[in-house]
Amino acid sequence: MTPADSDQLDILLRGLRLPSFSTAHAEYAKRAEKEGWTFEAYLRELASLELTERRHRRIDRHRK
Repeated sequence: MTPADSDQLDILLRGLRLPSFSTAHAEYAKRAEKEGWTFEAYLRELASLELTERRHRRIDRHRK
């Protein structure tokens, strides 16, 4: 992926309000390639990360 492609992907993910996807997709892509994940496994890991981060942010908001 070129830097321009990565920047465009970050913009799209932020537009969809997926901040955890945006910050972790490159790291997870490298890991997926290294470990031979399927596309579905890669996507599942990112979605799981996004949900976990959302739960943590919600809990933090309610604690405040």
